[in-house]
Amino acid sequence: MAHYYRWGVALALAAVLITGCTDDDGLGVDDVAAISNDDAADAIAFSLSGSQSSGGLTAQLEESTTMAGAGLISKTDQLGNAQWDTTVTRARTGLFSYAYAFHFNLSLVSGSRLDFSYSMTGTYDVPRMTSADSAAALFQVSNLMTGTSYAVSGTYTRIGTQTSKLRQKNTWSSVITATMSGLSVDKSTMKISSGSANLTMVGRSSAGHTYAINGRLTFIGNDRAILVIGANTYTVDLSTGEATLAG
Repeated sequence: MAHYYRWGVALALAAVLITGCTDDDGLGVDDVAAISNDDAADAIAFSLSGSQSSGGLTAQLEESTTMAGAGLISKTDQLGNAQWDTTVTRARTGLFSYAYAFHFNLSLVSGSRLDFSYSMTGTYDVPRMTSADSAAALFQVSNLMTGTSYAVSGTYTRIGTQTSKLRQKNTWSSVITATMSGLSVDKSTMKISSGSANLTMVGRSSAGHTYAINGRLTFIGNDRAILVIGANTYTVDLSTGEATLAG
Protein backbone atom coordinates (compact mmCIF):
# COMPACT_ATOMS: atom_id res chain seq x y z
CA MET A 1 0.00 0.00 0.00
CA ALA A 2 2.85 2.37 0.81
CA HIS A 3 4.26 1.84 -2.70
CA TYR A 4 1.02 2.96 -4.39
CA TYR A 5 0.67 5.85 -1.95
CA ARG A 6 4.10 7.25 -2.84
CA TRP A 7 3.30 7.05 -6.56
CA GLY A 8 -0.02 8.82 -5.96
CA VAL A 9 1.68 11.67 -4.13
CA ALA A 10 4.39 11.94 -6.78
CA LEU A 11 1.85 12.12 -9.61
CA ALA A 12 -0.23 14.74 -7.80
CA LEU A 13 2.80 16.92 -7.15
CA ALA A 14 4.05 16.48 -10.72
CA ALA A 15 0.71 17.64 -12.10
CA VAL A 16 0.80 20.78 -9.97
CA LEU A 17 4.41 21.55 -10.83
CA ILE A 18 3.70 21.18 -14.55
CA THR A 19 0.73 23.54 -14.23
CA GLY A 20 2.73 26.01 -12.15
CA CYS A 21 5.52 26.15 -14.74
CA THR A 22 3.18 26.95 -17.64
CA ASP A 23 2.71 30.53 -18.82
CA ASP A 24 -0.68 32.23 -18.63
CA ASP A 25 -1.54 31.51 -22.26
CA GLY A 26 -0.78 27.80 -21.76
CA LEU A 27 -2.95 27.76 -18.66
CA GLY A 28 -5.84 29.25 -20.60
CA VAL A 29 -6.29 31.91 -17.94
CA ASP A 30 -9.30 34.11 -18.69
CA ASP A 31 -9.10 37.88 -18.90
CA VAL A 32 -12.01 38.24 -16.48
CA ALA A 33 -11.46 38.11 -12.72
CA ALA A 34 -12.58 34.53 -12.03
CA ILE A 35 -11.85 34.81 -8.31
CA SER A 36 -11.05 37.78 -6.07
CA ASN A 37 -7.83 38.07 -4.09
CA ASP A 38 -9.93 38.08 -0.91
CA ASP A 39 -11.59 34.76 -1.77
CA ALA A 40 -8.19 33.31 -2.71
CA ALA A 41 -6.68 34.54 0.57
CA ASP A 42 -9.47 32.84 2.54
CA ALA A 43 -9.01 29.55 0.67
CA ILE A 44 -5.24 29.61 1.17
CA ALA A 45 -5.53 30.58 4.84
CA PHE A 46 -7.98 27.76 5.62
CA SER A 47 -5.83 25.24 3.76
CA LEU A 48 -2.99 26.22 6.13
CA SER A 49 -4.85 26.56 9.42
CA GLY A 50 -4.35 24.53 12.58
CA SER A 51 -6.37 21.89 14.38
CA GLN A 52 -8.68 24.44 16.02
CA SER A 53 -10.00 25.59 12.63
CA SER A 54 -9.99 23.57 9.38
CA GLY A 55 -7.17 21.17 10.31
CA GLY A 56 -4.88 22.22 7.47
CA LEU A 57 -1.15 22.22 6.84
CA THR A 58 0.02 23.64 10.16
CA ALA A 59 -1.97 21.00 12.03
CA GLN A 60 -0.16 18.28 10.08
CA LEU A 61 3.21 19.93 10.64
CA GLU A 62 2.49 19.93 14.35
CA GLU A 63 1.65 16.24 14.11
CA SER A 64 4.78 15.37 12.15
CA THR A 65 7.11 17.19 14.53
CA THR A 66 5.35 15.64 17.51
CA MET A 67 6.01 12.24 15.97
CA ALA A 68 9.63 13.24 15.38
CA GLY A 69 10.10 13.74 19.11
CA ALA A 70 8.07 10.71 20.18
CA GLY A 71 8.25 6.93 20.02
CA LEU A 72 9.50 6.56 16.44
CA ILE A 73 13.06 7.37 17.48
CA SER A 74 12.98 4.59 20.08
CA LYS A 75 12.15 2.06 17.33
CA THR A 76 15.32 2.56 15.29
CA ASP A 77 17.52 -0.24 14.03
CA GLN A 78 21.29 -0.33 14.47
CA LEU A 79 21.76 2.15 11.61
CA GLY A 80 19.28 4.62 13.09
CA ASN A 81 16.53 3.89 10.57
CA ALA A 82 12.84 3.27 11.23
CA GLN A 83 9.64 3.07 9.20
CA TRP A 84 6.02 3.58 10.24
CA ASP A 85 2.72 4.16 8.48
CA THR A 86 -0.91 4.24 9.49
CA THR A 87 -4.34 5.43 8.46
CA VAL A 88 -6.28 7.63 10.88
CA THR A 89 -9.33 9.87 10.96
CA ARG A 90 -9.54 13.38 12.37
CA ALA A 91 -12.79 15.20 13.11
CA ARG A 92 -14.02 18.33 14.86
CA THR A 93 -17.55 19.67 15.26
CA GLY A 94 -18.93 23.08 16.12
CA LEU A 95 -18.43 26.53 14.65
CA PHE A 96 -15.22 25.24 13.04
CA SER A 97 -15.72 21.67 11.86
CA TYR A 98 -13.92 19.17 9.65
CA ALA A 99 -13.76 15.43 8.94
CA TYR A 100 -10.68 13.90 7.31
CA ALA A 101 -9.16 10.51 6.61
CA PHE A 102 -5.33 10.50 6.54
CA HIS A 103 -2.68 8.02 5.51
CA PHE A 104 0.61 8.90 7.22
CA ASN A 105 4.02 7.52 6.29
CA LEU A 106 7.17 8.28 8.30
CA SER A 107 10.77 7.23 7.71
CA LEU A 108 13.56 7.98 10.16
CA VAL A 109 16.83 8.22 8.23
CA SER A 110 20.10 7.53 10.09
CA GLY A 111 18.53 8.87 13.26
CA SER A 112 18.95 12.45 12.03
CA ARG A 113 16.10 13.21 9.61
CA LEU A 114 12.41 12.38 9.50
CA ASP A 115 10.82 12.02 6.06
CA PHE A 116 7.10 12.57 6.61
CA SER A 117 4.34 12.26 4.03
CA TYR A 118 0.59 11.98 4.03
CA SER A 119 -2.48 11.91 1.83
CA MET A 120 -5.87 13.22 2.96
CA THR A 121 -9.49 13.40 1.82
CA GLY A 122 -12.31 15.19 3.58
CA THR A 123 -14.37 18.32 4.13
CA TYR A 124 -14.44 21.40 6.32
CA ASP A 125 -17.15 23.91 7.25
CA VAL A 126 -16.03 27.14 8.92
CA PRO A 127 -17.60 30.60 9.33
CA ARG A 128 -16.16 31.99 6.09
CA MET A 129 -16.13 28.96 3.79
CA THR A 130 -16.97 25.32 3.08
CA SER A 131 -14.72 22.94 1.18
CA ALA A 132 -14.55 19.37 -0.09
CA ASP A 133 -10.94 18.53 -0.87
CA SER A 134 -7.94 16.24 -0.77
CA ALA A 135 -4.30 16.89 0.03
CA ALA A 136 -0.83 15.39 -0.27
CA ALA A 137 2.36 16.51 1.44
CA LEU A 138 6.04 15.61 1.58
CA PHE A 139 8.13 17.02 4.46
CA GLN A 140 11.69 16.62 5.68
CA VAL A 141 12.22 17.30 9.38
CA SER A 142 15.77 17.67 10.68
CA ASN A 143 17.53 18.93 13.82
CA LEU A 144 15.93 15.99 15.60
CA MET A 145 18.52 15.67 18.34
CA THR A 146 20.00 19.17 18.52
CA GLY A 147 18.74 22.67 19.24
CA THR A 148 15.37 23.91 20.44
CA SER A 149 13.66 23.92 17.00
CA TYR A 150 13.08 21.47 14.18
CA ALA A 151 14.02 22.52 10.64
CA VAL A 152 11.33 21.68 8.07
CA SER A 153 11.11 21.90 4.29
CA GLY A 154 8.74 20.36 1.80
CA THR A 155 5.79 20.64 -0.55
CA TYR A 156 2.07 20.63 0.18
CA THR A 157 -0.75 20.32 -2.37
CA ARG A 158 -4.48 20.72 -1.75
CA ILE A 159 -7.14 20.06 -4.41
CA GLY A 160 -10.83 20.76 -3.96
CA THR A 161 -13.94 22.88 -4.37
CA GLN A 162 -14.69 25.82 -2.07
CA THR A 163 -17.78 27.96 -1.50
CA SER A 164 -17.40 31.31 0.20
CA LYS A 165 -19.97 32.44 2.78
CA LEU A 166 -18.88 36.07 2.32
CA ARG A 167 -19.02 38.75 -0.40
CA GLN A 168 -20.63 37.26 -3.56
CA LYS A 169 -20.67 33.73 -2.02
CA ASN A 170 -18.78 32.37 -5.01
CA THR A 171 -17.91 28.72 -5.68
CA TRP A 172 -14.72 27.61 -7.42
CA SER A 173 -12.35 24.67 -7.83
CA SER A 174 -8.72 25.05 -6.80
CA VAL A 175 -5.31 23.43 -6.69
CA ILE A 176 -3.22 25.10 -3.99
CA THR A 177 0.45 24.23 -3.68
CA ALA A 178 2.92 25.54 -1.10
CA THR A 179 6.66 25.03 -1.42
CA MET A 180 8.20 25.63 2.00
CA SER A 181 11.75 26.40 2.98
CA GLY A 182 13.52 27.36 6.18
CA LEU A 183 10.61 26.57 8.48
CA SER A 184 11.55 26.55 12.15
CA VAL A 185 9.21 24.63 14.46
CA ASP A 186 9.60 25.16 18.19
CA LYS A 187 10.15 21.81 19.94
CA SER A 188 8.24 22.83 23.06
CA THR A 189 5.08 24.18 21.38
CA MET A 190 5.27 22.42 17.96
CA LYS A 191 4.36 25.77 16.38
CA ILE A 192 6.03 27.37 13.34
CA SER A 193 8.13 30.29 14.54
CA SER A 194 9.65 31.40 11.23
CA GLY A 195 10.13 30.48 7.58
CA SER A 196 8.38 31.09 4.27
CA ALA A 197 6.46 29.42 1.44
CA ASN A 198 5.86 30.18 -2.22
CA LEU A 199 2.23 29.63 -3.16
CA THR A 200 0.28 28.98 -6.34
CA MET A 201 -3.47 28.60 -6.68
CA VAL A 202 -5.04 27.61 -10.01
CA GLY A 203 -8.57 26.56 -10.84
CA ARG A 204 -11.92 27.42 -12.35
CA SER A 205 -14.91 29.43 -11.15
CA SER A 206 -18.44 28.03 -11.18
CA ALA A 207 -19.04 30.26 -14.23
CA GLY A 208 -16.30 28.38 -16.08
CA HIS A 209 -13.57 31.04 -15.94
CA THR A 210 -10.03 29.87 -15.18
CA TYR A 211 -7.52 31.65 -12.97
CA ALA A 212 -3.93 31.42 -11.74
CA ILE A 213 -2.72 33.23 -8.62
CA ASN A 214 0.75 33.46 -7.08
CA GLY A 215 1.47 34.38 -3.48
CA ARG A 216 4.14 34.49 -0.81
CA LEU A 217 3.65 33.46 2.80
CA THR A 218 5.97 34.45 5.67
CA PHE A 219 5.52 32.87 9.10
CA ILE A 220 6.12 35.33 11.93
CA GLY A 221 5.34 33.18 14.99
CA ASN A 222 2.49 33.22 17.53
CA ASP A 223 0.18 31.45 15.04
CA ARG A 224 0.51 34.35 12.60
CA ALA A 225 1.71 34.69 9.01
CA ILE A 226 1.84 37.41 6.35
CA LEU A 227 0.31 36.52 2.97
CA VAL A 228 1.01 38.64 -0.11
CA ILE A 229 -1.17 38.18 -3.23
CA GLY A 230 -0.56 40.74 -5.95
CA ALA A 231 -0.81 44.21 -4.42
CA ASN A 232 -2.71 42.90 -1.38
CA THR A 233 -1.16 41.99 1.96
CA TYR A 234 -3.08 39.90 4.51
CA THR A 235 -2.43 38.96 8.10
CA VAL A 236 -3.29 35.28 8.56
CA ASP A 237 -4.41 33.90 11.91
CA LEU A 238 -3.28 30.27 11.63
CA SER A 239 -5.36 29.22 14.64
CA THR A 240 -8.64 30.33 13.03
CA GLY A 241 -7.63 30.29 9.35
CA GLU A 242 -8.82 33.86 8.84
CA ALA A 243 -7.06 36.26 6.48
CA THR A 244 -7.43 39.99 7.21
CA LEU A 245 -6.53 42.59 4.60
CA ALA A 246 -3.83 44.89 5.99
CA GLY A 247 -4.31 48.64 6.01
